[in-house]
Amino acid sequence: MVEGGRGGGIMRFLKVALIFFCLVSVSGRSQARTVDMRDYAVNGTVPAEEVMKWFGELGTGDNLYCVGLVIKGDVKWKNSINCNLKFGDNDSITTFSGQTSFKGTRFEGKVSFIETTFISNANFFGTIFRKSAQFNRVGFEDGVDFEAAVFSRNSDFLGSKFLGEANFSRTKFFKNGWFYDTIFFNNAIFERAEFSGYVDFDNSELLGIVVFNNARFNGPLSLRGVSFGSNRSISIEMVEFGRVYVKYKQLKHKLKLSDSFYNEQLIVELIKFENHFRELGQFRESEDFYYNRRLLERSALSIHGKVGDWFVWAICGYGVRPTHTIWFSAFVILLFAILIYCQKDALKERDSELPEWTSWWSRFKNAVYFSTNTFTTVGYGDWYPTKEKVKFFKWSIPGISYRGVAMIEGLVGWLLLDTKWILIAQRM
Repeated sequence: MVEGGRGGGIMRFLKVALIFFCLVSVSGRSQARTVDMRDYAVNGTVPAEEVMKWFGELGTGDNLYCVGLVIKGDVKWKNSINCNLKFGDNDSITTFSGQTSFKGTRFEGKVSFIETTFISNANFFGTIFRKSAQFNRVGFEDGVDFEAAVFSRNSDFLGSKFLGEANFSRTKFFKNGWFYDTIFFNNAIFERAEFSGYVDFDNSELLGIVVFNNARFNGPLSLRGVSFGSNRSISIEMVEFGRVYVKYKQLKHKLKLSDSFYNEQLIVELIKFENHFRELGQFRESEDFYYNRRLLERSALSIHGKVGDWFVWAICGYGVRPTHTIWFSAFVILLFAILIYCQKDALKERDSELPEWTSWWSRFKNAVYFSTNTFTTVGYGDWYPTKEKVKFFKWSIPGISYRGVAMIEGLVGWLLLDTKWILIAQRM
């Protein structure tokens, strides 16, 4: 009986505790306040002091709405803000007419600056956003400073416009960072920034200098459809990244070099892109970075090295451009055709005396015809080279006959045709 009584007492205690907890929770929710600054506005304008007053009075779970208003004066706040803030939505625009500073502020609640306009400089240096931060379609008409800021949740800058310099140096994005369709009219600085989630710059316009030096992208980085500004406008030294979605033609002529044309650090970064796209199976993109890296490396070679490098580039485009082989083959055919054209006795038609050349054009066509047959090793046999010594217009080349020229051309053609098919097979 005693044990049963003890068990019943424990159950009653737990029921009372549960009921008390529910009452406290309901009471806490009922105490959450919502303050709409439109109730304090005059002709759509509210003083900055009135807004900042509520920053300090509202607590966790409370809401402060300041939508569709003009905030007159400077907003300068350094302390924590515990309530949820809503400065704009999809239908109304809020304007900060003066300077705005949340330097070192800790936003504990959700923050929405959707459709907000900052007329003067906006300072978010060292600001911590504990929950989601929305800056969609925001107009920063002057510079904005997010240096050393921390975005603990998703950060949205979709469709925003940065007219002044945008500084995101040393900023940490612990979740996804959305910059889709954003326009940076001035410089965008992401030096030493750290991105832990997905970073989306798709269809954005980066019209000033873009600096990603020493930045770290632990998640995917998407630059699909991004357009960049003037030449040499992107700096990517010492960048660490995971998966990148970008095409080389977007970055072509945009990568920022140091004072000298040959930049060893840039070469290292291009090699990173090569290896990265090869691991992803995006071989065309990997080849583009490899090809342009080889062009850049040529400037550091000696004279003899440059000649050899140019020869490899012309023959096969460093092994990744089959069209180079085709054009070089056409050049070889034309070169040997000119050698044959320069000497009337260079060719002889089988079962015939020396041909009667009716015109320079017919002679040139026959020379091209024979050169093409010899290069492709077809060898119909209707024409054959003579033992005449080679002449190039008025100059003779001693020790080489047109038979020797034909043998050399056939060997070169065999090598180039094999090279072309090998390159095509590699790309299939």
